[in-house]
Amino acid sequence: MSDNKGGISMLTLDQRLAALESAVSTTATAHTNAIAGIITAICNLPETDVSQLEKDLTELKSLPTQGVEPILYGNLIDLFISRIEHARK
Repeated sequence: MSDNKGGISMLTLDQRLAALESAVSTTATAHTNAIAGIITAICNLPETDVSQLEKDLTELKSLPTQGVEPILYGNLIDLFISRIEHARK
């Protein structure tokens, strides 16, 4: 068996947590970007009522966040609304 020199077993707890935080952050960013891209694509469909989509997203801000940090929840909705505004241009 290998002694795994230089591998993950040699990392401190803080280093392991930092690596985990980085991986989770990267995944969250990828998901956010994918959703934003989907919103842009939806806005480009001719049958989409973009004003209604924006209204619906804005309305979500007043609903319970289902365990998501309210500030993060609101910021994500604002990001998605900004993608709608960008798609209109």
